[in-house]
Amino acid sequence: MFSWRYENGNWNEFPTFANDYEILNATDGDYEFEVIGQSAGFLNSPPAKRSFTAEGKTAPPVTIPDLFIAPIDQHRAELHWPQSTDLDVRIGGTIRIRHTPVIGASASWVRTNDIVDAVPGSSTRMIVPLVEGTYFIRAVDSTGNESPGTASVVVDLPEPQDLFIAQTYREDDDTPAFQGTKTNMIYSSAETALILESSGLIDDITDFDSLSDLDNFGDTKPSGSYEFLSTLDLGAKYDLELLQTLKTRAYTASDFWDSRTGLIDTWVDVDGTDTSRINAQTYVRSTNDDPSGSPTYGGWQPFVNGTKRGRGFQFKVEATTTEPAQNIAIEELGVTTRLQRRTEQERNITSGSSAKAVTFPAAFMERQALALQRRIWTAEITSRFQASAGPASP
Repeated sequence: MFSWRYENGNWNEFPTFANDYEILNATDGDYEFEVIGQSAGFLNSPPAKRSFTAEGKTAPPVTIPDLFIAPIDQHRAELHWPQSTDLDVRIGGTIRIRHTPVIGASASWVRTNDIVDAVPGSSTRMIVPLVEGTYFIRAVDSTGNESPGTASVVVDLPEPQDLFIAQTYREDDDTPAFQGTKTNMIYSSAETALILESSGLIDDITDFDSLSDLDNFGDTKPSGSYEFLSTLDLGAKYDLELLQTLKTRAYTASDFWDSRTGLIDTWVDVDGTDTSRINAQTYVRSTNDDPSGSPTYGGWQPFVNGTKRGRGFQFKVEATTTEPAQNIAIEELGVTTRLQRRTEQERNITSGSSAKAVTFPAAFMERQALALQRRIWTAEITSRFQASAGPASP
């Protein structure tokens, strides 16, 4: 007969022929156990007793030691790493995967954003967008404890030779910077960056002289967005390569305890050193219509790099924080749009005495060269241009 009780509560008795017993859904606290042997004549042996204090999982998981990357194509790569040695990471935990465009000593976890959603803690591989910079991973156990360190890998991509840059946007290079539409976001001259607004009200300020930073008065709002100032109009429908520019850092607006309004039990970081609860994601939407008319846009889609078809394109970034004391500073924000170079040919064209017009099925943004070669009664025209799709004549 096996018996147990929790925190001096009622005894739970379980007859068993086995030499072990599992208590499911156990929680932290004090337990008492008794085991009594019973004969066929229902005579009981003296009980064997033991007490036990379950402390739970309080230590952080072990840092994953290595991270590797293998390119798949120009847009994707596969990250792989050794499996976590902690059971409560493999069961119920996650692996966070983040990225920063920074390379070298300045690359750190606080400058990263999620490149993909966190994966189950038992995972050892994940396909991610392939972009230049530093990738980081971090183990998180089932109770939310993060490993003290991270594993990282650097990607330094060669400059692509077969792409033509159509347009480069840099919202931080405008004067003044970040002139687009802001929702719950402001430009902070103190941080020299785009940040989330704070929830504090001017009427709540009792002493302006003692206020060190008006932009960060009160808790940080949990989310905000910024829509780029300009719409990209290519003039025709093209397959456009997109590559984000997104450089951020996390910071704690104030390290003073009195400036935090939440209960201390809800703080993810008491000493202000773990500023990893922020994130930013770029989005794009497109239309095949003339953007200057009455265009119909598709839905917003997240991107890091990739290809999207359309004539008009709009971009935005969404920023979030899950810790009211932490904010995000978006230092660099933009998009590089590129078109693939290609060659098209039209053959066996009947020649005439007058000028001959040849219309290609797909348009080009910029004409580079034209060659004409006569072959008795036919002509072959080969045209090489920079770009992509829609009607055009040589």
